[in-house]
Amino acid sequence: MVFQDYALFPNLSVLDNLLEAPLAQKLGSREELAAKAAGLLEQMGLDDKLEAMPSTLSGGQKQRVAIARAMMLNPRVLCFDEPTSALDRESSDSIGKLIQEIAAGGTGILIVTHDTEFGQQYGTRIVSSSEFVKNR
Repeated sequence: MVFQDYALFPNLSVLDNLLEAPLAQKLGSREELAAKAAGLLEQMGLDDKLEAMPSTLSGGQKQRVAIARAMMLNPRVLCFDEPTSALDRESSDSIGKLIQEIAAGGTGILIVTHDTEFGQQYGTRIVSSSEFVKNR
């Protein structure tokens, strides 16, 4: 799950944010997981931010770190809660393209958003709340 507010640990570096959950779940050694984290950050254009603290990152960078953190757990489905709510259009487009790349790699994607333009540009199927909300 990738949250609207990124939910990064402010006291941990980018690398340590990415390693926290997979190390706790014993998904590999620190060295193996650090290599995976570095690869994901490179894919997201953040390979120079490995040791950076979250407070030094832009909103778009924080969102990409949050996506990389979620990808560290090898999800079959990745859920996004308003992934572009705090981003400018350029950063939103960057996140949209990244989400498309993840989907092309075989990960299922579910996005909850109020940004209909983003949904139409990057979605493959759009379901509005009126289609699943029923009156009692």
